[in-house]
Amino acid sequence: MISTSKAAMEFFGSELMLKDDQEMIDFSAGELFTKFYGKCLAAAVLPALDDMKNKHAAISSNGPLATPHGSIIQAFSFPNDQFGLAVEYAAGNRDLIVWGPGKSASGSTDREIIDVYLISLLPEMPQALSDKIETMLETRSTLEAFAGVAPEVARYARRVTSEKERPSLLQDVVARIEERGMENVCWRISAGSVKVILNSHDERFNSAVGITRDFSHPFEIIERFMRTFEPKDGNVFWELRQHTQLVRNGTAVDMFGSVSAYLFERAIAAHIDDLEEIATIASELRLGAGTVLAYNDTDIRLSVEELDEKTVYRHDNIDRNEQNVFVTVINRTNGEPTSIDAYFAETWSHDFAVANGLDNDEPLDREHYDWLIESTRDRGGKLKDDELVRRLESGRPSEGLAYSYDLVGKTLEVHPQAARTGYLGYASHMIENDLEILRKVRAGKYGSVPEFQVRNPEEGARADVDHIPAEKYMKGLAAAGATAPGLR
Repeated sequence: MISTSKAAMEFFGSELMLKDDQEMIDFSAGELFTKFYGKCLAAAVLPALDDMKNKHAAISSNGPLATPHGSIIQAFSFPNDQFGLAVEYAAGNRDLIVWGPGKSASGSTDREIIDVYLISLLPEMPQALSDKIETMLETRSTLEAFAGVAPEVARYARRVTSEKERPSLLQDVVARIEERGMENVCWRISAGSVKVILNSHDERFNSAVGITRDFSHPFEIIERFMRTFEPKDGNVFWELRQHTQLVRNGTAVDMFGSVSAYLFERAIAAHIDDLEEIATIASELRLGAGTVLAYNDTDIRLSVEELDEKTVYRHDNIDRNEQNVFVTVINRTNGEPTSIDAYFAETWSHDFAVANGLDNDEPLDREHYDWLIESTRDRGGKLKDDELVRRLESGRPSEGLAYSYDLVGKTLEVHPQAARTGYLGYASHMIENDLEILRKVRAGKYGSVPEFQVRNPEEGARADVDHIPAEKYMKGLAAAGATAPGLR
């Protein structure tokens, strides 16, 4: 999907503080983006709550319901006045909507709190594949053999075999809710939740807040929800009026593309000079090719590689971003920036065998098999950052590509993978903080935190890393004849 910022600026103009100073404009752009998905969740659920309850009552009395769209809906009742509806679509995929009483921080009796969870379930594993896996487990197949089938297995739900596992099959999720309650099960497997606040005196004051589990924004579950449940006519909660309009007319995804374009312009494209300065200082500090600057207790690592007509800027924050490496690529023509590609990748050091102390020819037990599938599912569609850089030398890989911004045409292409990454909401902080630490280190202001880390990329995930204090590293550069102003 290719978008410009025009639609967002026109539709949300009053919220974007376009007449304020630059700092407030940037802040409002980030707020609009980060809250957009949660508000769409709330705008879908709040007016549909009555229809959810009515369908649950009807199905509980009469059995599963077939909808005009070819879906089949089942109903579940759980302890403590908690309820669920499982929707199986014609394509075979399923969603589970679970709701029940929520907690009120104020303890007020004038309003009712209802928590609603939207859960997208993976399709069930074909029996032939399930039998194959059981045979492999019984015959103690090797890690290498399991690694060959793991990508296929990761596409499907599978029965849990321990209390520690995250349930993915409908019957396992239902059983876990019955045992532990929705509040202890649903959050970590949901696409998000909605806290509905019903006013006991006047429904015009009903409200809802959408809560996103992480930075992901799978709009497909909202679109399926809107096809399944009928919104109640009447007053729309004022904070959700615009998002209600978008989810009802099916344009939320298109508008989110425009919102993303607006934020990309302000957070990244407008800071192209800062990106260029990051690249310049990184070159002076000889970053790249296995050498990174690490700061913030070494949790954040950055480096830059200069390829033919491409500048590749890597940022790895192990405490954020689901342990993804964010890779920002400035594409050039005759040396001038023409476009920016934003990727997310897996860090070079992530390796299932290394992390678990296993060899590829070692038999795999059931517990490690479960971990392998979860790891494979999390890694899906990504390259390791070293491999991504190698592929960028000769092309434009699609794995992990989230956004592409045309600096000349001022258009943003939002790729499907963007739904899985928090790159855009994080980028402004990334650029600002990385540039600040690079400037300090170049100026000789080390403090006690930054260090340089050096490894041989050819050694892969088993590479040893040398940790070099910043002051020692900089003295070494100066002795080697580096000419950066801060190294003389």
